[in-house]
Amino acid sequence: MTMMNHEQYGVGATMDSVYNELNQLQSCYQEYLDQESLISEVRLLKQMIEDCQIGSPEAEEMLRAHGGEILRLLSDKLKLAAEEQERLQEESPAVARRDDGRAAHRLSRALALVADAQQKLDTSLHTDFTH
Repeated sequence: MTMMNHEQYGVGATMDSVYNELNQLQSCYQEYLDQESLISEVRLLKQMIEDCQIGSPEAEEMLRAHGGEILRLLSDKLKLAAEEQERLQEESPAVARRDDGRAAHRLSRALALVADAQQKLDTSLHTDFTH
């Protein structure tokens, strides 16, 4: 496997974008990540990206092999949390009134960040690294 050439292929910019999505996810939705035991996955992905950006072929290989899978896991678990939140709101009017849909909206936004990161990572892995 060849090392990434950030300048030639723009991988740095793409990976920066994925990293920024993950950083925003971690900083804005820490409580959901903690509740769902997902914070370690976010940190692992961020570390792999950092290592890729300094030219680690091992990190690139790990990101290729597991990055998409980890993002899918994040997405799946956050979707389950959103479904559970919806179920709680439907079953308990008191929870629905107290929450006013904020939790569902926040989970929806967290899911959107994961989806954006996943799309950018897939694009980067299948486009930028293969040149």
